[in-house]
Amino acid sequence: PLPKKKQEKMSMKTIFVGGGSDERGEVAAAIAILRAHGWTITFDWPAAMEREPAVLSPEYVYELAGAMEDAICHSQVVWIMLPKKKSEGAAAELGMARMSIRNNPGSPRALVVSGGVMDLGRIYPTRAKAQGRIFEDHADALTFLCNLR
Repeated sequence: PLPKKKQEKMSMKTIFVGGGSDERGEVAAAIAILRAHGWTITFDWPAAMEREPAVLSPEYVYELAGAMEDAICHSQVVWIMLPKKKSEGAAAELGMARMSIRNNPGSPRALVVSGGVMDLGRIYPTRAKAQGRIFEDHADALTFLCNLR
């Protein structure tokens, strides 16, 4: 479990939830449940993807990446739902979260990672354990987050 001190500091309950594009529906469902449990979502990327233009301009991609980076930096918790297959976006989100937390050691933030941590030759999810929690199953991570006070 997270240290008691970290749990108390996370009372603001702001969260960024990310994952792979194939799991967009699962991420959207988790976001809805978290909202019902009092969490503020810093960036709803499944909703943003619904508004994504058919042709991505460099300006659009730049703005989207900036919005996601800012949301990660301003979240009390970052939850990365590891996808079933490799995902450039999920890997980037995990890296941004790890570095954001690591570069701000006094901040009351934590990283939650769920899914097949050892699948697909992934090397960084296990490093996230020191910054929060790792769950093999997304449902267990969701239950944990819903029970945080």
